[in-house]
Amino acid sequence: MSGADLEKWAEAMQAVTPLGPDAWRMPFAVYLFETEGLVSFIRERWDAKDGVPGLSEAAAFLSANIADELESLARAARDLHLKAAFEGGADSERSALLSEAQELLSELHLACEFVLDDGVEDADDHALAVISARSQSDSTLATTVQALKDYAGLSERLLSKLELLSSFDPKFIERAKLVAARLAEMGLGSGRPASAYIEQRNRIMALLSERVERVRAAAQFVFRKHPKIAREARSAYQRRKRSEAKRRKVSAPE
Repeated sequence: MSGADLEKWAEAMQAVTPLGPDAWRMPFAVYLFETEGLVSFIRERWDAKDGVPGLSEAAAFLSANIADELESLARAARDLHLKAAFEGGADSERSALLSEAQELLSELHLACEFVLDDGVEDADDHALAVISARSQSDSTLATTVQALKDYAGLSERLLSKLELLSSFDPKFIERAKLVAARLAEMGLGSGRPASAYIEQRNRIMALLSERVERVRAAAQFVFRKHPKIAREARSAYQRRKRSEAKRRKVSAPE
């Protein structure tokens, strides 16, 4: 992993309690994707402009370098997550495939989530929930391989809707299958995760999560009179989960 990132947070890591997958409340790849979006939001909305206040109003509660901190922690978490999948992750092809796998999982999950956010609860919504939960159950390569297959299969079923998204490339589906097959061929479809890497990753995630929540809380206050802007800082994944829960509650028989 990036030695500089790990070294930067080495002392702070020891002062926090590791934060495991149950506390992330979303797939790892999606968490990092949302973190990247939050970094862009911070940089776009740090200074006041066009009569709208900036996050700098909450500077006393946020580090002046908060965007850089989030980026550094996300890099460290991603690299540790990949190493946690299997010991001895120095092999260049394997490392490249693991990195691509995380990107594909994020792309396919977010695209499927978007097209299914139509207010209708059906079998595909249930399938996405099951796949999402299973994909974040642990950090083994077996889970990664299966998640790639699962998301590829769901994406194929939703292809007619996904093709309406200009940013979605159908090649993601075939690539997910190929990456899964290649990882399996390399004999990395199973194995015991490296506990030392997992603990380090979870400590980094504790540092990252605390900062993410602090930024989101600051955004809700600073932009309280600008709800559309405040909404940009919230978790889209959690918003959809809350909507699903409300729909299920309403549709549940008395």
